[in-house]
Amino acid sequence: MTPASEDEVGREWPFDYVRTALWFLAADASVKRAYLPGPFPETSFECAWGQSSTTCPLQFILMFCIEAIHAGIHCEEWDEAQEPNVVRDQLFRELHGIVWGAQAIAPESGIAFSMLESQSDSPFVGLCNAAQRYAVDISQRLSWGSVQEYPCIPCEHLLDENSNGSYSAAVNR
Repeated sequence: MTPASEDEVGREWPFDYVRTALWFLAADASVKRAYLPGPFPETSFECAWGQSSTTCPLQFILMFCIEAIHAGIHCEEWDEAQEPNVVRDQLFRELHGIVWGAQAIAPESGIAFSMLESQSDSPFVGLCNAAQRYAVDISQRLSWGSVQEYPCIPCEHLLDENSNGSYSAAVNR
């Protein structure tokens, strides 16, 4: 999608996608777990760096968050009255690096959520906790209100949109 364009149901790119990524990253582990579907058959997804295949919803959503945050870095249409460009862009860049690191070392979803819920002492949990703090801070700086509001875009829609419909076909929807 191009900057400030809308999809078929009126979701605006990149705003609603960035907001959804920030919401997910800011959510508690139990909310994240509830947002994601269960494992699914191996599905290929389009992403900024090419195609990627996974059966793990956590891997997918972290890839989505990386792409949405990247769009946030490069969006020229933010309300500049809310935050100077340099500060906002730096926060987005730092969050992008944190989520990239978390995605690279993320275990399977069930293990990951157990680690997050118990706050185990692991690099993955540390990166997720840092991403959570950054997501809350950015959302507040953009005056988007509480990050606890329901996400703009359901996960199943993101899965289907980024797989060109093969997610729905794989799970027989």
